[in-house]
Amino acid sequence: MKTFLLTCAVLAVTSLAGCAGVRTEVQATGMRHAPQGDLRYRFMRTPAQQADPGQPGWESQLRDALAQHGFSDAGDANDTHEARGAADATQGPRYLISVAYETRPTGIAVRSAKCANDAHICDTNDASHDASPFAGRYLHRLTLRFIDARSGEEIYKVTGTRLDRDAHASPAFGYLVKSALARFPFDGGRWQIELRETDDGKQADVVSVKPLAP
Repeated sequence: MKTFLLTCAVLAVTSLAGCAGVRTEVQATGMRHAPQGDLRYRFMRTPAQQADPGQPGWESQLRDALAQHGFSDAGDANDTHEARGAADATQGPRYLISVAYETRPTGIAVRSAKCANDAHICDTNDASHDASPFAGRYLHRLTLRFIDARSGEEIYKVTGTRLDRDAHASPAFGYLVKSALARFPFDGGRWQIELRETDDGKQADVVSVKPLAP
């Protein structure tokens, strides 16, 4: 009996530990081999990102993660170079990196058959969101696009997604940065990333990287 109870306790702890992990999904297209040589880059910003006070924080996390793969931010150096009127394009960054991040609800409205047959008798507020397994959940998506600074051609694109119940964008961002750069580059396709959960998501450790069926 004692052995049985001990076994149950161990299984319970293991189960709880498994639940504490964070899983994300990554999809990538483009280059399949790590680039060599010049790995300087500069972030591309939309007008909205330029005006967003939180943008430097996002970029700081990305900058640290990219540095682990040998990349260096040439933004400041390039700005100084341009300000001096230099015309040598080879002094600029090799890559331009576009960053897109969004958080949106994933609730799916499920309506009764009578609404489908006679929609005007049902108000949208009558839809049963609880009928959906995704009700009250949020999708966080981070997309990084690597563009050749000289040709303007997109050479690599990686998108990471996470589904949770947190409407705030900040906690998921760190996990998605870790996921999107868990390998650089990913060999195309879809991947499931498992990370160890942290209080802020910024220092999450990658536990496993597994390919998903197409």
